Amino acid sequence: MDKPQPEFPYTPPVSHLLTHGRIELFETEQWPDYVTQYGFTAEHIPELTRLMLDSSYLKEYGLEDPETYAGVHAMRALGQLRDPDTLPGFLTLIETIDDEYTWEEAPICIAMMGPVALPLLTTALEEARQKDADALVVISAIERIGMEYDEVKSACIEILAATLHDPEANAPDFNANVIQALVQFRAMETLPLIEQAYAKDTVEMLGVGDWEDVQVELGLKEPDPNRQRPLLFDFAPSIGDPLLQDRKSVHATDQKKKAKRKMTEKSRQQNRKHKKKKK
Repeated sequence: MDKPQPEFPYTPPVSHLLTHGRIELFETEQWPDYVTQYGFTAEHIPELTRLMLDSSYLKEYGLEDPETYAGVHAMRALGQLRDPDTLPGFLTLIETIDDEYTWEEAPICIAMMGPVALPLLTTALEEARQKDADALVVISAIERIGMEYDEVKSACIEILAATLHDPEANAPDFNANVIQALVQFRAMETLPLIEQAYAKDTVEMLGVGDWEDVQVELGLKEPDPNRQRPLLFDFAPSIGDPLLQDRKSVHATDQKKKAKRKMTEKSRQQNRKHKKKKK
């Protein structure tokens, strides 16, 4: 059967991404330099965004078909352009595309824009307080920006911590991901808000653990050798996270990644249910 053609065909150089080829989930240093390779500029943002959001190619023709990955290549290229004009497209992406590459790599691409992305991300965070999967991407992007740009680290902490002033207004997974990010930052000043969220029973404890686990992770309490501790998530393993560097074994890191993926999939499933209800 012939593949359907888009109503508005893609033009070079954007169309070259349709044949760029299969990809895996890699760290950014392993990504191709799309901007240099294809000569992408700001004028290509509208068409790259259209391809990024074009779900007609997404996994429709099998994993070996290069067109399956065209949207991911477009997403990466938009990130490498580092242009804040791409951010609205990314916010649409996380609301519409339910795909592993989106949840893994969209925060990386958004963070490439740097601090200029924070105002729109702050608005998106407020709107995503009951949207588990969407919030996961936004929280992770804010965390990455704070980790990579020291001048806005405090601002990123404040943005995230502000959502815990009323933890009952948030989904439990939302609170868990915010707490995880604050622990990554070692934001000790936010501990009263974190404790309050736990006290009100508003935190999904899969992966992030309970209030005692947070205190142990921050060095405020000694771990109980008789107690099984869940591992904290890590949404930013490539940016020098001190918690990740302190891991005592590869096994612990592998277990942590499995826990993160389990909670991510749980959030994605809830996201799908929300979208079905809207229909």
